[in-house]
Amino acid sequence: MTDSPARLPIGVSLRTIRAEPGWWLESARRLDEAGYAGVWAWDHFMGRGDLTVPVVEGPTILAMAAGATNQIT
Repeated sequence: MTDSPARLPIGVSLRTIRAEPGWWLESARRLDEAGYAGVWAWDHFMGRGDLTVPVVEGPTILAMAAGATNQIT
């Protein structure tokens, strides 16, 4: 038996379009602390319409989130 709280058996898909890396990582940290089981990222490289909006790259931000969280997958 462990002292850690039970993980919620659900995950959250965070947007990557119109998202900054700092916001994304802070959101992943909060989800991890809240007990969610997973976090997912889209694999789009650009949004529709305005091509100047910020977009984080899915696999890269997931790798960064792995280093910034403890238990979320």
